[in-house]
Amino acid sequence: MKSILARLRTWFGQQPSPPAANTTNEAAPGKPRKRPPGAADLQLHSRDAQQLLAGRKGGRGRIVGLYAFAKEVRELERVARQGNRRARAVLDSIAAEIADIEDILVEAQTLLRDDLERTTRISFDPYRDSTAQPLQFTFRSAYAWQALQLIARYDDILCLAIPYYRAGLLDKARYRECVQLGTHLRRLLGMAEKRAPRHREGMPAHADEPTVSP
Repeated sequence: MKSILARLRTWFGQQPSPPAANTTNEAAPGKPRKRPPGAADLQLHSRDAQQLLAGRKGGRGRIVGLYAFAKEVRELERVARQGNRRARAVLDSIAAEIADIEDILVEAQTLLRDDLERTTRISFDPYRDSTAQPLQFTFRSAYAWQALQLIARYDDILCLAIPYYRAGLLDKARYRECVQLGTHLRRLLGMAEKRAPRHREGMPAHADEPTVSP
């Protein structure tokens, strides 16, 4: 029957209708994809910002990423609620660091825009990585969300700078200043791990909370 209908459509100059889009989760055939409660999406385009999510393992060049930070800070919060003063002090330091970095990034973004407006009349759209995929985050710590917000702002700065740098309208030294703003974020992400009280007063070496799903 299908072949006869297809022939009739061909004879009358009609094409078969395209198949309907698949809206089910391929990992669970027949079931629609479920969004976890409290989840949020974010797409990062600059490589330097993307690298801050997972960090880098091993050796002297190890960098703590956002995912590890989220687990560590969640555990710090748990222990602080049990009355651990050192854990509370670390959380207070992290909160102060987040506020300081926010000020630094806002000022850097404003200065970059002012510099570009002053030095060129050419206007580029922000850089976009065509291969970048949206990530879905499900953090259960305000500190982790705030750190993610800082990474997003850092990404905005780099995406603003990249087209001008590639076009030769932003010099290398000025572009490097933008990239090096990531040192503040790397310092923040390492605070929970380096300053946490280990194996004492109820704090285990590793937290096991899932923090993100791609």
